[in-house]
Amino acid sequence: MDKEDLQIFMAIVKEESILKAADALYMSPSTVGARLKNLEGELRVELIRRKKGIKKIALTEEGLHFYRTAGKMLDLYQECDHLQSGSNSNIPLTIATADSYLDNNFVPLYRKLLYGTPPMRLDLQLYPSDMIYTLVSHRAVDIGFALYDVKYTDVVTEAIFEDDIVVVVPQDSPLQGPAIHPNALDPERELFIGSRTNRNVGWGEEFNLWHNKWFSYDKEPLLRVNLISIISYFLAEGDYWTLMPRTSARGYAQRYHLRMLELSIPSPRRTCYMLKHVQPNPLVQHVMEQFETELKKYISSLGKNSK
Repeated sequence: MDKEDLQIFMAIVKEESILKAADALYMSPSTVGARLKNLEGELRVELIRRKKGIKKIALTEEGLHFYRTAGKMLDLYQECDHLQSGSNSNIPLTIATADSYLDNNFVPLYRKLLYGTPPMRLDLQLYPSDMIYTLVSHRAVDIGFALYDVKYTDVVTEAIFEDDIVVVVPQDSPLQGPAIHPNALDPERELFIGSRTNRNVGWGEEFNLWHNKWFSYDKEPLLRVNLISIISYFLAEGDYWTLMPRTSARGYAQRYHLRMLELSIPSPRRTCYMLKHVQPNPLVQHVMEQFETELKKYISSLGKNSK
């Protein structure tokens, strides 16, 4: 039994399914099932009650007891990992973030903290929003920044920042502003940040519902990507338009020859959610408080886009 075995078991319990746990952990269902079987063999007890035709798992009495034990063991693993790094001053604050909160959003704050006196040590990790909730729930990271709100019993979610969605076009685009109606935008010239199958990719489910209302689902955009960072490779030239949060658009407009147009029928705003475990690691509690204080100051400085 090792740390990963415990994390796999906790994920199965959390997701109530081996298949869903495998998706959350980016592992194959056969691997997750085999690791669970080996764990049960090592403990010599059945942890999960298996019933044919029932998709949701159920814990046995021994499984419920081990669930509590596994949580305590993972806490000890995490504390040992931090202690191996030396004194508390050397413990990094681990942050999992969606990529749209980097670059033109929170990177200036991270730079300030990294190069301040004393420096705040950071461990930044890039993940999709659904994976970020799992990482915070498992206390694999200290803080998460996600694009949408999901209810987890052991994760505290706070909406800390909102951003308007604007239209971005090249300087020589025939599209004129200052505001433009969605019907004036050709869906076949769009650089679209989103997914056909996952409604949470992009700027969230509410935005995607708005987008589907105005732009035909049958017409493919010029380009479809799942990360805003990919869009930057296609902004230097071309006949296109794209929708993105205002803070990101401002940064790209300075870097390339771009214009921003308002939507005459606004879309839902992009919201940034900060995630924390209900019982944060006590070894980084003080650093987390410092980070949140600086984060609130930074958001306040953003002016009208802050919440």
